[in-house]
Amino acid sequence: MRGHEAVAAELARAGVRDVFGVVGVGNLHLVHELTAVHGAVYHAARHESGAVMAADAYARVSGGLGVCTVTQGPGLGNTITALTAAARFGTRLVVITGEMPASTPKGSSQEIDQAALVEPTGARYARLTADDDWTVATAEILAEVRRTRVPVVIGLPNDVQQKPVRTSPPPPAAPAGAPPPPDPTAIAAAAQLLRTAELPLILAGRGALDGQTPALLAALAERTGALLGTTLLAKDLFAGHPHQVGVVGGFTRPAARTIVDRADLVVAFGAGLNMWTTKKGTLFDHAALVQCDADPGALRADARVGLAADARLTAEALLAAAGTAPARVLPAEITDALAQPASEFPAGTDGVDPRAAIIALDALLPANRTLVMDGGHFVGFPGTYLRVPDPHALVFTQNFGSIGLGLGAAVGAALGRPDALCVAVLGDGGFTMALSELETVARLRRPMVLVIMNDNGYGAEVHHMRAIDMPTELAQFPPVPFADVARAFGLHAATARTVAEVEAVADLLDGLDRPLLLDLQVDPSVVADWFSERQPASGRSRAGGDVPSR
Repeated sequence: MRGHEAVAAELARAGVRDVFGVVGVGNLHLVHELTAVHGAVYHAARHESGAVMAADAYARVSGGLGVCTVTQGPGLGNTITALTAAARFGTRLVVITGEMPASTPKGSSQEIDQAALVEPTGARYARLTADDDWTVATAEILAEVRRTRVPVVIGLPNDVQQKPVRTSPPPPAAPAGAPPPPDPTAIAAAAQLLRTAELPLILAGRGALDGQTPALLAALAERTGALLGTTLLAKDLFAGHPHQVGVVGGFTRPAARTIVDRADLVVAFGAGLNMWTTKKGTLFDHAALVQCDADPGALRADARVGLAADARLTAEALLAAAGTAPARVLPAEITDALAQPASEFPAGTDGVDPRAAIIALDALLPANRTLVMDGGHFVGFPGTYLRVPDPHALVFTQNFGSIGLGLGAAVGAALGRPDALCVAVLGDGGFTMALSELETVARLRRPMVLVIMNDNGYGAEVHHMRAIDMPTELAQFPPVPFADVARAFGLHAATARTVAEVEAVADLLDGLDRPLLLDLQVDPSVVADWFSERQPASGRSRAGGDVPSR
C-alpha cells in the first residue's frame, strides 16, 4: 500500500466513520481513500479552526475519537488556537496533515517547521517517514491518544505518502491498567473529617462522571449530610437531588451561593480546583480540603488529606468507613433554599435581560439537548441557567481563553450526538469571527439552535474597560442583522429583545426541520456574576486566566 492508503485503512479498522477537515494538496488523497474505499463520511468545514473544533466536540459528546485532516503549512497553521483548546481539555483528537517534502528549500511556499509549530499547543507531532511501518505507527498513535488524552498531529510528507510503504498487522492493544486504590490511612483521616464537619460539600468534577461514581457520591452525601456540587464540566450531574447546589464557583445559582459559602469541608473528586470553581481561591478560604484525584500531580499542597486514587474506589471506601451510623439530615432551611426556583429578573432597559432570556429559553427547549458554549462574558448565563441532561452533553470551548470556537464545535456536537438537539450559545463577537462556518451549519441541514447573545461588542472587554474608567468604543460595533444573514444561508431565524419574543420562538421549535438562529439582543448593562467578581487586570479579558478543564 501507499502511505495514505495505509493510514486510511488503519483509521477504518479502528472504527473511524466521521472525518472533519479542509482539503488541500497535502490531504486530498487521504480524504478520497477514506470516503471512496472505506465508506467514511467526510464533513467539510470552511476553515481549519472550525474543522478541528468539530472533531473536538464530536469526540467529547460521542465518547469516541475525533479525526480531522488539513493540508500542510498554512492549513495546519490555521488550526493552532483550536488545537490548543483541545489539548488543554484533553480531547481524544487526531489531526492528520500533509507535510512538504524534506527536500523543499527553506522559505518556500507552505514550508514551515510543523513540529515546532505544534509543540507549544500541548499536542504532540508525529511524522511518518519512509523508514516507518505506517500501519503499526498509525495504530500506536490512535492507542496513545485514547490512553493519554493528548491530541496528536500526524505529519505525512507529501512525497512519501504517495509511495509504497512498509506495513504489517499491528500488535493487539495492551489491556488497561487497574485504577489506583485509595490509601487506607488517608481514607480514615478523610472519614473523620466528614464525621466532624458541620456542613461538608462533596464536589464532583470531570474525573467523577462515569460508572457508579455519581450514585456512590450521592449516597455518601445522604449518609454524611453533605451538599452535592460540581465543577462546570460536571454540570447537572446531580440534577434533582435535594442536596445538590449545582455548579460551584462563578456559575453558582443565586439561591445556593450563601449555602455554599457556609461549607466547612470540601471533599473534591476528580475536580480541577481552578479560578472558576474557587472564585480565584477565595471561595473555600475557611474550609478544610480533602482531594481525590487519579493524577498525583493534581493534588494540592494545601489539601488536609490527599488521595491519589480512583474516584469510584475512594467513594466506596468512604461509604464503608461511614459504617451503619444513621444518616445525617440537612436542615430544612437549606433544603428549602435549594428548592427555590430561579429568580425573576427585571425587564432590560436596552434589550432583554440575558438571565431572564436564558431561563425562558431553557423552558422551551427539549430536555434531550446538547449544549455548546463559545467563550466570552456571556458564558455565565447559560452556564448557570441552561440545563443539560448529563455532563457529557456539554461542550465548553474556552479552554484556551479564546472566542470564536463555538460555531465549529456545534457542527461536531450535532453529529456526535444525533439523537439530541444541539443548542449552541455564542456571543456576537465570537459568532462573527467564525461566520464562515454558518455555511457549514446550513449545509449540514440538521435541526439545531444557534443562540447569539448579542450586545454589539466584545462584552468582556466592554465591562473590563468600564471597570477601569476607559472608553468602551474600541470594543463596540454597529448592529448586525444576524437574522437576515441566517435567512440568506437558508436557516430559520428570529430576533428577540423581550422575554415574550423569546417565548414566541416555541412556534419555530415545533417541528424544527433545519437550523434556527435566534438573535438574542441582550441588555449590555447586565454584568454576569462570575465576571463582576473578577478584579480588573491587564491583558485580554475574554476568559480571565485559568479555565475549566476538569
